[in-house]
Amino acid sequence: MFSEDKTDSERRKFPRVDFREPVKFQFPASSQSGGCLGRDLSEGGVRINFEYFIKPNTAMNVELRLDPTEGVVTLEGRVAWARQIPSSDRYQLGIEFLEKNENNQQSIRKYVISNQLT
Repeated sequence: MFSEDKTDSERRKFPRVDFREPVKFQFPASSQSGGCLGRDLSEGGVRINFEYFIKPNTAMNVELRLDPTEGVVTLEGRVAWARQIPSSDRYQLGIEFLEKNENNQQSIRKYVISNQLT
């Protein structure tokens, strides 16, 4: 089977759950920072709603609050893809996590497992 024939679930390395939470971001190259809204989350990355197009492979650090009682998780990432939201001037970005900090991965894994539909 060719890779373009695979469904999204067949291509995914990690399970994904809804994540409708604020996400802080920073572009290391320019020190530009701000906030946006998350859409979904996995151990491999986060999908966010964004105001404008960002070129794929752009470095982008993100800060996620997974649990109100715990601290935030800060991750180095890169823009894996960017798509315009239909009938909108906004975009969705797929941010791939690049670092493999075990504590961060464990926190995300715990969040995903506890938020999966049973």
